[in-house]
Amino acid sequence: MLLPDEVHVWHVPLSLDRALLPAWTRVLSVQERLIAAGFPSERTLHLGDVCEMTRENYIAYRSALRLLLARYLGHTPEEVIIATDAHGKPFLDTSTGDDLFRFNSSHSWGHALIALTRRRSIGIDLQRIDPSGAIFSIAQNRFSPRTFAALQALPIPERLQAFFRLWSLHEAYFKYLGCAESWKDVTILLASSPGEPAILQMPWEQDSCALCEIDPGLPGYTAALAVTGPQYRLSYWQLPVTALAR
Repeated sequence: MLLPDEVHVWHVPLSLDRALLPAWTRVLSVQERLIAAGFPSERTLHLGDVCEMTRENYIAYRSALRLLLARYLGHTPEEVIIATDAHGKPFLDTSTGDDLFRFNSSHSWGHALIALTRRRSIGIDLQRIDPSGAIFSIAQNRFSPRTFAALQALPIPERLQAFFRLWSLHEAYFKYLGCAESWKDVTILLASSPGEPAILQMPWEQDSCALCEIDPGLPGYTAALAVTGPQYRLSYWQLPVTALAR
Protein backbone atom coordinates (compact mmCIF):
# COMPACT_ATOMS: atom_id res chain seq x y z
CA MET A 1 0.00 0.00 0.00
CA LEU A 2 1.41 3.36 -1.05
CA LEU A 3 -0.40 6.47 0.19
CA PRO A 4 -0.18 9.85 -1.62
CA ASP A 5 2.00 11.35 1.13
CA GLU A 6 4.48 8.45 1.16
CA VAL A 7 7.77 7.77 -0.61
CA HIS A 8 9.13 4.23 -0.43
CA VAL A 9 12.82 3.59 -1.15
CA TRP A 10 14.07 0.04 -1.61
CA HIS A 11 17.71 -1.03 -1.48
CA VAL A 12 18.45 -3.97 -3.76
CA PRO A 13 21.80 -5.82 -3.45
CA LEU A 14 22.74 -6.89 -6.97
CA SER A 15 25.20 -9.65 -6.05
CA LEU A 16 23.25 -12.60 -7.37
CA ASP A 17 23.68 -16.28 -6.55
CA ARG A 18 23.94 -17.81 -10.00
CA ALA A 19 21.63 -20.60 -8.91
CA LEU A 20 18.89 -17.96 -8.76
CA LEU A 21 19.64 -16.55 -12.20
CA PRO A 22 16.92 -18.50 -14.08
CA ALA A 23 14.23 -17.28 -11.65
CA TRP A 24 15.29 -13.65 -12.05
CA THR A 25 15.68 -13.89 -15.83
CA ARG A 26 12.25 -15.42 -16.27
CA VAL A 27 10.41 -12.16 -15.49
CA LEU A 28 12.35 -9.96 -17.94
CA SER A 29 10.92 -8.73 -21.22
CA VAL A 30 12.46 -9.84 -24.52
CA GLN A 31 14.13 -6.44 -24.87
CA GLU A 32 15.58 -6.62 -21.36
CA ARG A 33 17.02 -10.06 -22.05
CA LEU A 34 18.71 -8.72 -25.18
CA ILE A 35 20.19 -5.85 -23.18
CA ALA A 36 21.36 -8.25 -20.46
CA ALA A 37 23.19 -10.33 -23.05
CA GLY A 38 25.28 -7.28 -23.92
CA PHE A 39 26.77 -6.99 -20.43
CA PRO A 40 29.92 -8.95 -19.51
CA SER A 41 29.55 -11.94 -17.22
CA GLU A 42 32.57 -10.89 -15.14
CA ARG A 43 33.41 -7.50 -13.63
CA THR A 44 37.08 -7.57 -14.71
CA LEU A 45 37.43 -7.41 -18.49
CA HIS A 46 40.19 -8.99 -20.58
CA LEU A 47 42.21 -5.75 -20.87
CA GLY A 48 42.12 -5.17 -17.14
CA ASP A 49 39.30 -2.65 -17.22
CA VAL A 50 36.59 -2.98 -14.58
CA CYS A 51 32.91 -2.97 -15.53
CA GLU A 52 30.44 -1.21 -13.20
CA MET A 53 27.58 -3.58 -14.06
CA THR A 54 27.74 -7.27 -14.94
CA ARG A 55 25.08 -9.34 -16.67
CA GLU A 56 23.94 -10.78 -13.32
CA ASN A 57 23.76 -7.26 -11.84
CA TYR A 58 21.55 -6.06 -14.67
CA ILE A 59 19.24 -9.07 -14.45
CA ALA A 60 18.88 -8.62 -10.68
CA TYR A 61 18.30 -4.87 -11.09
CA ARG A 62 15.57 -5.06 -13.73
CA SER A 63 13.89 -8.11 -12.19
CA ALA A 64 13.76 -6.44 -8.77
CA LEU A 65 12.25 -3.33 -10.35
CA ARG A 66 9.59 -5.46 -12.02
CA LEU A 67 8.89 -7.39 -8.82
CA LEU A 68 8.40 -4.23 -6.76
CA LEU A 69 6.21 -2.51 -9.34
CA ALA A 70 4.12 -5.66 -9.66
CA ARG A 71 3.62 -5.92 -5.89
CA TYR A 72 2.40 -2.33 -5.64
CA LEU A 73 0.14 -2.61 -8.70
CA GLY A 74 -1.27 -6.07 -8.07
CA HIS A 75 0.18 -7.60 -11.25
CA THR A 76 2.72 -10.29 -12.00
CA PRO A 77 6.25 -9.03 -12.80
CA GLU A 78 5.84 -10.24 -16.38
CA GLU A 79 2.73 -8.07 -16.85
CA VAL A 80 4.46 -4.81 -15.94
CA ILE A 81 5.24 -2.66 -18.99
CA ILE A 82 8.09 -0.19 -18.47
CA ALA A 83 8.34 2.50 -21.15
CA THR A 84 10.88 5.29 -21.64
CA ASP A 85 10.19 8.94 -22.47
CA ALA A 86 12.07 11.12 -24.97
CA HIS A 87 14.73 11.96 -22.37
CA GLY A 88 15.30 8.35 -21.32
CA LYS A 89 13.32 8.50 -18.06
CA PRO A 90 11.42 5.24 -17.43
CA PHE A 91 7.73 5.25 -16.59
CA LEU A 92 4.85 2.81 -16.30
CA ASP A 93 2.79 2.20 -19.41
CA THR A 94 -0.70 3.15 -18.23
CA SER A 95 -2.30 0.29 -20.15
CA THR A 96 -1.16 -1.96 -17.30
CA GLY A 97 -0.14 0.55 -14.66
CA ASP A 98 -1.57 3.32 -12.51
CA ASP A 99 -1.29 6.75 -14.14
CA LEU A 100 -0.72 8.32 -10.69
CA PHE A 101 2.11 5.91 -9.79
CA ARG A 102 5.67 7.20 -10.18
CA PHE A 103 9.05 5.52 -9.74
CA ASN A 104 12.73 6.11 -10.33
CA SER A 105 15.84 4.01 -9.78
CA SER A 106 19.62 4.14 -9.69
CA HIS A 107 22.43 1.61 -9.53
CA SER A 108 26.12 1.75 -8.65
CA TRP A 109 28.66 -1.04 -8.25
CA GLY A 110 26.53 -3.92 -7.02
CA HIS A 111 23.70 -1.99 -5.38
CA ALA A 112 20.49 -0.31 -6.53
CA LEU A 113 17.93 2.04 -5.04
CA ILE A 114 14.33 2.08 -6.26
CA ALA A 115 12.01 4.92 -5.20
CA LEU A 116 8.23 4.75 -5.52
CA THR A 117 5.50 7.30 -4.90
CA ARG A 118 2.10 8.50 -6.11
CA ARG A 119 1.11 11.83 -7.67
CA ARG A 120 4.64 13.19 -7.32
CA SER A 121 7.57 13.60 -9.66
CA ILE A 122 10.59 11.76 -8.30
CA GLY A 123 14.29 11.20 -8.93
CA ILE A 124 16.84 9.17 -6.98
CA ASP A 125 20.57 8.60 -7.31
CA LEU A 126 23.21 6.33 -5.78
CA GLN A 127 26.97 6.81 -6.19
CA ARG A 128 29.97 4.87 -4.98
CA ILE A 129 32.76 7.19 -3.83
CA ASP A 130 35.67 6.63 -6.23
CA PRO A 131 38.98 8.29 -5.31
CA SER A 132 40.56 7.58 -8.70
CA GLY A 133 38.83 10.31 -10.74
CA ALA A 134 39.93 13.89 -11.49
CA ILE A 135 37.11 15.36 -9.44
CA PHE A 136 38.09 19.02 -9.75
CA SER A 137 38.25 18.93 -13.54
CA ILE A 138 34.89 17.17 -13.67
CA ALA A 139 33.33 19.53 -11.13
CA GLN A 140 34.54 22.63 -12.95
CA ASN A 141 33.12 21.35 -16.24
CA ARG A 142 29.75 20.23 -14.87
CA PHE A 143 28.82 22.23 -11.76
CA SER A 144 27.68 25.85 -11.67
CA PRO A 145 30.39 28.40 -10.73
CA ARG A 146 28.86 28.85 -7.28
CA THR A 147 28.64 25.11 -6.63
CA PHE A 148 32.23 24.63 -7.77
CA ALA A 149 33.44 27.52 -5.60
CA ALA A 150 31.72 26.02 -2.56
CA LEU A 151 33.45 22.69 -3.24
CA GLN A 152 36.83 24.39 -3.59
CA ALA A 153 36.32 26.21 -0.29
CA LEU A 154 36.07 22.97 1.69
CA PRO A 155 39.07 21.51 3.54
CA ILE A 156 40.97 19.12 1.28
CA PRO A 157 40.06 15.95 3.26
CA GLU A 158 36.33 16.73 2.83
CA ARG A 159 36.32 17.42 -0.91
CA LEU A 160 36.12 13.88 -2.30
CA GLN A 161 33.02 12.89 -0.36
CA ALA A 162 31.47 16.33 -0.92
CA PHE A 163 31.95 15.96 -4.68
CA PHE A 164 30.03 12.69 -4.77
CA ARG A 165 27.35 14.08 -2.45
CA LEU A 166 26.88 16.98 -4.86
CA TRP A 167 26.94 14.64 -7.84
CA SER A 168 24.16 12.52 -6.30
CA LEU A 169 22.08 15.64 -5.63
CA HIS A 170 22.47 16.83 -9.22
CA GLU A 171 21.61 13.42 -10.67
CA ALA A 172 18.53 13.07 -8.47
CA TYR A 173 17.28 16.56 -9.31
CA PHE A 174 17.67 16.25 -13.06
CA LYS A 175 16.09 12.80 -13.04
CA TYR A 176 13.22 14.42 -11.11
CA LEU A 177 12.90 17.06 -13.85
CA GLY A 178 13.03 14.42 -16.57
CA CYS A 179 14.78 16.76 -18.98
CA ALA A 180 18.26 17.51 -20.25
CA GLU A 181 18.95 20.99 -18.86
CA SER A 182 22.57 21.98 -18.27
CA TRP A 183 23.88 21.32 -14.77
CA LYS A 184 25.65 24.69 -14.94
CA ASP A 185 22.26 26.44 -14.98
CA VAL A 186 21.45 25.13 -11.50
CA THR A 187 23.22 25.87 -8.22
CA ILE A 188 23.05 23.07 -5.65
CA LEU A 189 24.75 23.47 -2.29
CA LEU A 190 25.09 20.96 0.52
CA ALA A 191 22.79 21.41 3.50
CA SER A 192 24.24 23.26 6.46
CA SER A 193 23.29 20.44 8.84
CA PRO A 194 22.35 16.73 8.52
CA GLY A 195 18.71 16.08 7.68
CA GLU A 196 18.16 19.51 6.15
CA PRO A 197 17.28 19.90 2.45
CA ALA A 198 19.98 20.90 0.00
CA ILE A 199 20.05 24.50 -1.25
CA LEU A 200 18.62 24.63 -4.77
CA GLN A 201 18.63 27.65 -7.10
CA MET A 202 17.62 27.64 -10.78
CA PRO A 203 16.94 30.31 -13.44
CA TRP A 204 13.41 29.10 -14.16
CA GLU A 205 10.35 29.33 -11.93
CA GLN A 206 10.98 27.30 -8.80
CA ASP A 207 8.67 24.37 -8.20
CA SER A 208 8.03 22.55 -4.94
CA CYS A 209 10.89 20.07 -5.32
CA ALA A 210 12.29 18.78 -2.03
CA LEU A 211 15.91 17.82 -2.67
CA CYS A 212 17.87 16.07 0.05
CA GLU A 213 20.54 13.52 0.76
CA ILE A 214 19.47 10.14 2.09
CA ASP A 215 21.52 7.56 3.95
CA PRO A 216 21.77 4.43 1.78
CA GLY A 217 23.21 2.43 4.67
CA LEU A 218 26.20 1.53 2.51
CA PRO A 219 29.70 2.61 3.61
CA GLY A 220 31.47 4.41 0.78
CA TYR A 221 28.27 5.41 -1.05
CA THR A 222 26.22 8.59 -1.30
CA ALA A 223 22.56 8.92 -2.26
CA ALA A 224 20.04 11.67 -2.89
CA LEU A 225 16.30 11.99 -3.44
CA ALA A 226 14.30 14.65 -5.28
CA VAL A 227 10.52 14.58 -4.93
CA THR A 228 7.60 16.95 -5.24
CA GLY A 229 7.21 18.36 -1.75
CA PRO A 230 7.25 19.88 0.62
CA GLN A 231 5.84 17.26 3.00
CA TYR A 232 6.15 13.51 2.58
CA ARG A 233 6.89 10.43 4.67
CA LEU A 234 9.96 8.42 3.69
CA SER A 235 10.30 4.69 4.35
CA TYR A 236 13.38 2.60 3.53
CA TRP A 237 13.53 -1.18 3.02
CA GLN A 238 15.83 -3.83 1.61
CA LEU A 239 14.71 -6.36 -0.98
CA PRO A 240 16.49 -9.72 -0.51
CA VAL A 241 18.04 -11.33 -3.57
CA THR A 242 15.95 -14.45 -2.88
CA ALA A 243 12.70 -12.54 -3.48
CA LEU A 244 12.29 -13.95 -6.99
CA ALA A 245 13.33 -17.52 -6.22
CA ARG A 246 9.99 -19.06 -7.03
